Amino acid sequence: MKYNSALKTMDAYKLITDNATDAYFLVNQKGRIVYVNKSTCDLLLFKPEELINKNIKRIVSELNKKKYTGLFTNTRQGFNFPFETIIKRKDEETIMVELQTTNIRMKDEIFVFMSAHDITKRKISEEKINQLLRITENQRRQLDLIIDNVPGMVWMTSGKAVAQTHKFVFVSNHVEKILGFSVSEWLDMPNFLHNIHHEDRERVEKEYANILDQKKSGVIRFRRKRKNSEYIWVESHAKVILDNQGIAVGMCGVLMDISKLKELEERRDEFISIISHELKTPLTSIKGYSQILERMMQKSANSKINRLLLKMNVYVNKLDNLIIDLLQVSKMQSGKLAFNYEKIKFDELVKECVNDIKEIAIGYNIEQHGKTNKIVIADRNRLEQVFANLLANAIKYSPNMNKIIIKVSSNEQHVIVGIQDFGIGVPPEDQKNVFERFYRARNTTRNFSGLGIGLFISSEIIKRHGGHMWVDSKEGEGSTFYFTLPIVSPKLKLP
Repeated sequence: MKYNSALKTMDAYKLITDNATDAYFLVNQKGRIVYVNKSTCDLLLFKPEELINKNIKRIVSELNKKKYTGLFTNTRQGFNFPFETIIKRKDEETIMVELQTTNIRMKDEIFVFMSAHDITKRKISEEKINQLLRITENQRRQLDLIIDNVPGMVWMTSGKAVAQTHKFVFVSNHVEKILGFSVSEWLDMPNFLHNIHHEDRERVEKEYANILDQKKSGVIRFRRKRKNSEYIWVESHAKVILDNQGIAVGMCGVLMDISKLKELEERRDEFISIISHELKTPLTSIKGYSQILERMMQKSANSKINRLLLKMNVYVNKLDNLIIDLLQVSKMQSGKLAFNYEKIKFDELVKECVNDIKEIAIGYNIEQHGKTNKIVIADRNRLEQVFANLLANAIKYSPNMNKIIIKVSSNEQHVIVGIQDFGIGVPPEDQKNVFERFYRARNTTRNFSGLGIGLFISSEIIKRHGGHMWVDSKEGEGSTFYFTLPIVSPKLKLP
């Protein structure tokens, strides 16, 4: 009965092992295989008879034979050995397995029961992950090296659409050099706008809000307080971070100390202001004397003198306009440029500006597309100056074309104006700088006169109205300069 029971137990074990997914084999003390299950044959591509009574070394990688020899030595002492190892298939390919060994005593002989689980795919995946980790670590070191050598404080914030909610989540070590704070001290700041000069805070908040709203990059200059309570001028280059759904989740950028540059700019502006004022007085006298001469020579028959006087007046007016522009730049920089705001029907303003430019742009076809039926609060004279600058540029930089299109539209919050020409266009590398003071695109410096202040003045006027200006251009095909202005309810009362 006991014999029959033992046979039934053996049959049950064999049924289990034969249907197991892992490879099972039994090895005697001489290292010969006495049993393999079906999964062993499937894994190693052998038939059972090719393995039974064969030495285990047949499937052991050359690199692991010593380990197997030690295994059998220690097995006699009753140890179990779980480990990862390499075994060889019939086709000489090697695979990685996780091997679990168990001692089995039958009568007076010790056998080793082995279970092998194929972990080749897992090890390949682990190696790929480790390789990626090594690459990532190398890239991180390279990035750290780059960040440490950037001449400014690299920063990153986390937050939604309102700049006030943003908090610093990363700053580079340059924060200590520029602002005097340690990295940990700066990351403890309550919000992104902390330590900004109270006179700049509202403007900076609006400019960052505009960057977040437009989901674009931008450059902002303002004063920030150092740890020693000293304020310095900084320039912050910012770019919006978007998630997979295109939603703003933060910003990143570089902040640089521009105190010395700001000091030089202030000296330059002061010089320009002084020179402009000094030139204005004698130029006014010259203009007055030329007008007197012109009236005196009206009855003269000397047509050559009349032509020379007329030409002189043209150049005097050009110089006068240039000095006026320089004085405006100086006033803008010092915050002394006055604005007289009033309610304006925007479509009527556009119509007046178009009619004014048509009177002097002889031979040009100026088309207006669209209307808004909106009211804005603005300085009429300043907006007329913006239209005049943009239309004058459209004519100036389209020497071989005579068509200009003024596109007017609106959305729920803004009126939008686009002035399109079909001239030389603005090179891509110059587009982000064309609204800076004294900047001129490199394709204009040789063949077109100018100082590069018209677009700066126009952009600053639009900013003072709560809007923004940008350009869409393709070199050789023309440009469209856009600007926006906030819409005001007709019921809104001016302060």
